[in-house]
Amino acid sequence: MTILKNKKLDSFFPSIEIALQFYYTLSISNFYIKISFSALKKIKNYLRSTLSKEKLNPLFFCS
Repeated sequence: MTILKNKKLDSFFPSIEIALQFYYTLSISNFYIKISFSALKKIKNYLRSTLSKEKLNPLFFCS
C-alpha cells in the first residue's frame, strides 16, 4: 500500500487499496485462529492422555 501512496497511484486504483487492506486483515486474523486451534489441540491431547481407565469406561458406554 505504501508503494501505491509513494507513487501517488492510490487515487487511480482505489479498489486495489481496499482489496489489499482486506487481504492483510484476513491474513492476520487467520494467523490468530490457527494459534488458538493449535492451543486447543494441545489441551485436548493432554486431557486425552491423562484419562484413566476408571474415567474412560463410563464415557465409552455413554457413546
